[in-house]
Amino acid sequence: MKSIRQKIKSFEMYIRNEAPPMLLILNLFGILPILLYPFALYLSIFLFDDPSNPNNIQRYFLPVILYPFVYMANMFLSIWLHKKNIKGGYILPIIAICVNIYLALMIF
Repeated sequence: MKSIRQKIKSFEMYIRNEAPPMLLILNLFGILPILLYPFALYLSIFLFDDPSNPNNIQRYFLPVILYPFVYMANMFLSIWLHKKNIKGGYILPIIAICVNIYLALMIF
């Protein structure tokens, strides 16, 4: 059985040598919302300003804080799926890009 260090090393080698550039570009565009994380983190402080409704804090604070982990997990899962199935790895970043475009259109 491989150790965790060996699995990470083989995953890094796969990304560097075998992953197609189109998959990496799609994943890059799929994780672009992580650049907005400092802004979202700053805005999450203002959730605590409304003491009359404590449910808003519980409902919105954790998703705002944890959303970069969802995008990173999506990226790693798509690369892992590509190792298993050629077409499967392309679906997740395309879904992430479509969700990002939809959310951007809702904001603007």
